[in-house]
Amino acid sequence: MADAGRIGNLPAAEGMREVTASMDRFREQFRQLQQEINELFQSINGRLDSIDTKLDRIDTRLAASDANRIAALENNSVVSETEPLVRLRSVLSNQEIARFPANVAAINAMTIAKETNALLRELGHSIDGNLSEKKRRLKLAIGVGNVMRKV
Repeated sequence: MADAGRIGNLPAAEGMREVTASMDRFREQFRQLQQEINELFQSINGRLDSIDTKLDRIDTRLAASDANRIAALENNSVVSETEPLVRLRSVLSNQEIARFPANVAAINAMTIAKETNALLRELGHSIDGNLSEKKRRLKLAIGVGNVMRKV
């Protein structure tokens, strides 16, 4: 038993302690590396989610713009203020615009810039200018620039 107390002083036992300590340091470094990798993946996932959201918005806008080009071409054949308009779609949702004017007369009857602003925003156009300029821009976006007697 007296020999058992001396085993701790043997070079092999000291080497084992060094190996164990080295393994503990390695495990801690590996754990830290795993933590950094996890944080990096979380950051990348967040960025990918952001890109995915932006691509969805672009897809929605393009689909609405394509549909609106066709509707504007159809509206281009309108010659009277009371002739019905083909409804355009919101570039924000690709859904038909809820309060879309029924005809050019409805646009001409608008007296509040708030009405034209809402429509212009839904179509992705500027809301700058006075009411007359906004109505003009709205008519052009809808495709009825040829029925612009009353602005």
